[in-house]
Parts: sequence; C-alpha cells; structure tokens
Amino acid sequence: MFPDMDAGPAVQQLLRVSEDVRAVVVFELGGEITAASVPDDAAEIAEAAAALLATADRLRPDREALRVEAFTPDGDVYVARSAERVTVAVAAPGSTAALVQHDLRTILAEHDAAS
Repeated sequence: MFPDMDAGPAVQQLLRVSEDVRAVVVFELGGEITAASVPDDAAEIAEAAAALLATADRLRPDREALRVEAFTPDGDVYVARSAERVTVAVAAPGSTAALVQHDLRTILAEHDAAS
C-alpha cells in the first residue's frame, strides 16, 4: 500500500523510549504518509488526525490548531502540526500528555529539517 515506508529514526526512538506510545504516523498536510510504525493502520490514523485538526480549526477560526489531544478509556491520541506535516501518536490511557506532545514536535522538527 505504501512504497517502502520506513518508520524513521525519530519514530523508532520514540517507540523505544516510551512505554505509553503504541503507534506513530507522520503525514504531509496533503495526506501522503511519510513514516509510520503501523503501515496497515496508517491511513486510518492519519484520516482521524486530520479530522481532529479540521474540527479544532473550525472551533477557533482565527487560529490554526497546532496540537490536539483526545482521551478515551481505551487510549489517548495526540496530534501535532507543523507548517508542512502532521504527526499523530496513539498511546495507552493515562499517558503523560506533555511528554508525548514534546516527542511529536521533535519528530516534526526532524522531518522538516530533512526536507
């Protein structure tokens, strides 16, 4: 489905050091997935993250949402956006929001620098 998709070193590092993060997907704002730890579910995760950002943008039309967090009994979802990309992490319930968001911003910065 995705040509030779690599999880990328920053994504692999996040999965190694975080006990909470279960999946990470990085995609371009246009929809192209550039890295994923879960290639089979990457498109569905990216679509959900894009929908969360779009909803947040509609709620505050004067600002573009840069981060969105959603918490459910089954798990937490974190979304971070840069000018070019979006990174989304799916984590265990009760994960540390500030730490996961920091890690997502680090992944975005790495991908933006590599472009």
